[in-house]
Amino acid sequence: MTQEVIGNLKKPYIKIMETRTKESPKFHHEAKKSHEKPVVGLIERTRERVKKTPKISRTEKRWLQEMGAETFEEAMKDELSFMTFFTDFEGMQEAFEPNRFAQMLMIAVTLTPENAKTFLQIARRMKMKREKITINDPEVLEAAVQAAREQLLKPQWEKPTLEEEKAEIERTADELKIDVKTLLQAFEKAELEELADKDWLALQNTQSSDPNTTIKDARYICKGYGRNFKRIEKGLRNGHTFPAPLVLYRKNQPPYLIGGNSRLLGCRGLGLRPTVLALRLKSTG
Repeated sequence: MTQEVIGNLKKPYIKIMETRTKESPKFHHEAKKSHEKPVVGLIERTRERVKKTPKISRTEKRWLQEMGAETFEEAMKDELSFMTFFTDFEGMQEAFEPNRFAQMLMIAVTLTPENAKTFLQIARRMKMKREKITINDPEVLEAAVQAAREQLLKPQWEKPTLEEEKAEIERTADELKIDVKTLLQAFEKAELEELADKDWLALQNTQSSDPNTTIKDARYICKGYGRNFKRIEKGLRNGHTFPAPLVLYRKNQPPYLIGGNSRLLGCRGLGLRPTVLALRLKSTG
């Protein structure tokens, strides 16, 4: 975001969004600065403080109605909402209860990597006194900065191509006695979603189900079948983009991993929540 746009956040949203695409690689490096040691427990302390937020006020309720949302999480769920939040940044600090403002800020900066990058740009300018807007509470500012940096270090997930996964899909169809065309159709319709705890614990065809699996365990298991786990581990630690593991969901059956065991082992060992491509079948015919 350029100085021109940051200095005048009341410009049309389209201008703001266009400017945000001109990102510099240094902002990912910003997330990994080793000389800025995080304040232990700052993010957790801020989130605990947020839990003590009083009952929603009429001003806050009116704002939610204008955003077409029932909760603050829902209101901040997309990119446009994020930019709307910063368009009237100072006004919202004045109108909203401090803990509510902190809650909204923490949600906003961790929704997407793009939000995190934008906020780190704004926060840097705030600290350099080169920004017209500021966050009144220094602890909330620092907690939001830390949360944004953590967001940038999370691995990113994308839908794999059929070429990448066709062999695994065919193997699964043969092993589970499912028509391969049915699985291929499910793949085309499949969407990305976070792997829920209960599904991960019940997941078949993987060694990652055990919540006690450590990163050392993951290295050992992957070494056993000749997988280049060093590359996977490095990528998971540094926010790289991966094709999402494929998980098959069938009615009245435990979920089944089609492909992506090494990625799931890495996530389990590093304490990361994976995103998977969910293939859902109504029947197994």
